[in-house]
Amino acid sequence: MHRAPWPTSDPGPGDPRVLTTVSEILGRLRKAKSDAKLSMRAEISKLTVTSPVAELVAQAQNDLCGAGMVEEFVLVQGAETVVEVQIG
Repeated sequence: MHRAPWPTSDPGPGDPRVLTTVSEILGRLRKAKSDAKLSMRAEISKLTVTSPVAELVAQAQNDLCGAGMVEEFVLVQGAETVVEVQIG
């Protein structure tokens, strides 16, 4: 008979808002590439993100830069989320 406790849905360490926040930024980055008719693998020379939750974005900065092929990343604390993409 199985006697182990039933698994819980504990998400583990970290703030789940990081995924939501960074997913939104990555979506905007990909839209900018798509609007410019570029491959998703195209390099971005500079990505500037202004966010009211900059500390959450900072936790995933390396992943965001890797996924978006970003050379230079600038993060600014601000009242609303603004994503500026410089291509080439």
